[in-house]
Amino acid sequence: MHVWSLSKLPGIAGTQPKLHNPPGPRVYCAPVLVLLTLLLAVYAAPSPQPAIPSVGGNNAREGRDAPIAVPGGANKRHGRDHIKYQTDVKADQQAGVALLDTGAAYFAEIEIGTPAQTLKVMVDTGSSLLWVLDGCVDPSECGKSPKFDTSASTSLYQTTKPFHIPYMDGYTTGHMAYDTITLAGQTADKAKFGLSDNLTEWRIGAAGLLGMGPGPDSWWRAVANTWSEPYFSLFLDPFSTSADSYNPQNGGARLILGGTDNSLYTGNLSWVPAQTDVWWAVGLESATIRGQQVPLNVDKQYSIGDNPIAMMDSGSTVMSIPHDAAATIYPALGIQTIGGTDLIPSANMTGPDTTVVYTLGGVEYPVDGVWGCDKAAAIASAFSLSESDLARSPYWCVPNVAINTEQYWVFGAPFLQTVYSVYQADPPQVGFARLSKQAVDTGNQGGGTTNVAGADSSARRGGRLAAMLALAVGFGMLACV
Repeated sequence: MHVWSLSKLPGIAGTQPKLHNPPGPRVYCAPVLVLLTLLLAVYAAPSPQPAIPSVGGNNAREGRDAPIAVPGGANKRHGRDHIKYQTDVKADQQAGVALLDTGAAYFAEIEIGTPAQTLKVMVDTGSSLLWVLDGCVDPSECGKSPKFDTSASTSLYQTTKPFHIPYMDGYTTGHMAYDTITLAGQTADKAKFGLSDNLTEWRIGAAGLLGMGPGPDSWWRAVANTWSEPYFSLFLDPFSTSADSYNPQNGGARLILGGTDNSLYTGNLSWVPAQTDVWWAVGLESATIRGQQVPLNVDKQYSIGDNPIAMMDSGSTVMSIPHDAAATIYPALGIQTIGGTDLIPSANMTGPDTTVVYTLGGVEYPVDGVWGCDKAAAIASAFSLSESDLARSPYWCVPNVAINTEQYWVFGAPFLQTVYSVYQADPPQVGFARLSKQAVDTGNQGGGTTNVAGADSSARRGGRLAAMLALAVGFGMLACV
């Protein structure tokens, strides 16, 4: 098994007492059990290292504001960095937007500037900053990604406040700005966002990332006072008709601002109290696999009451689990490490029962532990392995779990694709509901089967694996912010 050693970066302590000493910036992008597959969110604990200049706010990805000289000199729009949000939408609004996806990464189209420029950005509940590219130092890294043309917007207001976000295999840097930003018909004037001019290991068709976390700089906070309900919600369809990282398609995924889409879930929402000064974090009450209890050791740094925290992160393609939990889950899944790649042998395309059952707010949620299965020859080709290395089994499955070195859990796409999820900052809570038949049918129309309990596992896994293998080639650092 792969255990990733994570560097520790400085963070800013949270303001809510439920989460003791919240961890610092998320050091994203450890490969999921193999070098070019799924990438995960890993959060580093605070350390005494010098703070990295970044944007302001009490967000785990953000540090202290520090003025810097912007290359090329400050233009006439540079100036103060404290402008009140304004909105031009009426109160009691609810708006839904179809998301584009590639099977595990999800994108929304936003409009920035005057006149408006339409850009695709990745939707990430694990971060709280909207940033877009306005340049690219190395065309081999981000040259094909769309850019925001700063010279074309008459409403743009740039600052000298920098942001710098490090990754395991790269980074992005830039400075903060304000402009008119619209999503799903909801507009915020003078909305804060980042302009990135240097981004490595991107190589996808998105212009940036839309942070939908609970932090004070999240775009949604600028328009939330107009909503009919004080929350937003997500349905993440797990399969797309396209696995091309430069050409995501709509497979049915949706983001609802100011409410829910009742047609996409069944029964009542189960609300779970959350800690929201850093992440959408809830308490994980139990985890079982094949009837075996998974140990849930509690570190007070990463706890809510007597439970470890589980962070809801639509920008992560995996379930990131603590090392001691992996000691139970990995053998139960039957994971074997072959040529540096973690795989699960299978007698058929359906694969073994790899369901892990998680309990949140007293409700059990079953989650498949693999992305998919395929013939040995196909897996060998995808991961540059010798077919003889895989000769012991006719089929192999790719797990969707990875290990972190702390006592917290990251619930990425594998979990969020199984539920309808709702996010509310005041009072802080996250809601979950079972997917409806219509949601499952939406997944079928998108080309695959929604990952819900009872869905046919061979259909569910086959398409997802193909999408993920293709996705890995394009995403050098999928959801790496």
